[in-house]
Amino acid sequence: MDEIGSILREARELKGLTLNEVHETLRISVKFLKALENGQYSQLPSATHVRGYLSKYARFLGLDPAPLLDRYEQVKDSQPVIATAAAPQPTIPILPEPETGTFFEAYDLDVGPPATDSSNGSDWIGRLIILALIVSIALISWRFVPLLLNQNDTEAEVLATSAATQEALNELNSTGSLSPTITLTNTSGFEGLPTERTSPESTTIDNSAPPAPTRSPLPATLESIEFKLDITERSWVRVVVDDLTVYEGQMRKGDSFNWTAADYVTLRTGNAAGVYITINGIDLGRLGGRSQVIEETWQTTQ
Repeated sequence: MDEIGSILREARELKGLTLNEVHETLRISVKFLKALENGQYSQLPSATHVRGYLSKYARFLGLDPAPLLDRYEQVKDSQPVIATAAAPQPTIPILPEPETGTFFEAYDLDVGPPATDSSNGSDWIGRLIILALIVSIALISWRFVPLLLNQNDTEAEVLATSAATQEALNELNSTGSLSPTITLTNTSGFEGLPTERTSPESTTIDNSAPPAPTRSPLPATLESIEFKLDITERSWVRVVVDDLTVYEGQMRKGDSFNWTAADYVTLRTGNAAGVYITINGIDLGRLGGRSQVIEETWQTTQ
């Protein structure tokens, strides 16, 4: 029996202590306490544990740990500490050789799979698909980007047209008829009907002035009607000349039109303040107020 272990056991027994009681106080495993008393130092995890537990156990029993530690240094080489066993290496299973006649072909793992011939067309098919995608994106951009840029103007025109139409319908529902027409009697012959749009003349129009309360009188007889239309504000307009609708839609500020009628001219607008009328060189001014729906007719006498 080891000399160190005998000293520890005798000191413990003199104090009337059991290994379990020592364990409760020092919190050292009973297994390790037995190993110290039996001199089986290899049962402890390492030489550091042996020295630490030996010093702690000796002081607990009232012994001087220095001689015991010196004695351990002399005998420790005769009982080497058990080395921690290395973790077992996993066993790599050996795959069976491929059978002949199966759906795959065997090839050398060091060399890699057999090279494929790029001449089978897979490369140029992929490039063709990418090219088709690029062309499709370009066509879509060319078609829809201008529409997106003009979306705001289009929506504004639709809203203005809807507002003018709604006001006209409201007037019909409330009064049962449209605004009264102005009829001029005259006997005259028929003349041509130009419908082209012309550039606005140098007529000075006060955009901020309200409609004039009275209009300049027209001649008592009119052989024809030279009808000029100047737009000072955006407005929806429909013009009928001698049973022919020559214009219907949105007009913008600055637009100017000229028509010649042999029988009559009818004009309807959803914004009377934006329409400035000239007949046979006589300024009649604006038809009415802003956002007011007006329809008027001018006739020759026959």
